[in-house]
Amino acid sequence: MYNKGDKIVFPNQGVGIIDDIEPREFQDTMQDYYDIHLVNSTLKLMLPCNRMEVSNARLVSDSQTLDKYLNNLDYFLDNGCHSTNIDSKQRIKDNKSKLSSGTLKDYFEVILELTHIQNDSKLNSSEKQILYNARKILVDEISLSKNLTTIEATSLLDNSLAGI
Repeated sequence: MYNKGDKIVFPNQGVGIIDDIEPREFQDTMQDYYDIHLVNSTLKLMLPCNRMEVSNARLVSDSQTLDKYLNNLDYFLDNGCHSTNIDSKQRIKDNKSKLSSGTLKDYFEVILELTHIQNDSKLNSSEKQILYNARKILVDEISLSKNLTTIEATSLLDNSLAGI
């Protein structure tokens, strides 16, 4: 169970902060709901507490964990995270699945793979959108975890990607 004030990552939605936990009536039964606002967005979510586990939401990673990933992107390349030998349709399916899992590792893998492909050739519009969304969520997570502006977090990610 999460607490008021927790910073969380919602796969495919964004990074948010739990504003409140309050009971609400739904279909004649009382349930506790998380009131969540997504950072850098006007979107607010109300999610039943008992649905949080199946949503693949997780706490925002701490600064040290993010540094570990940002400073070791070459590890993903060395372990074959990029799959240039499969067609874009399969790659899109695989990347969407990774982003739905919500893990920090999967977000880095998707960004690294698509950035690597983008540097070698053009991405199609679906892959560009996947890369944009993955980067946005990761930048928001870096920003919230490290207390940085979005511009600073973007620069930090770009500098790490430039080193590969």
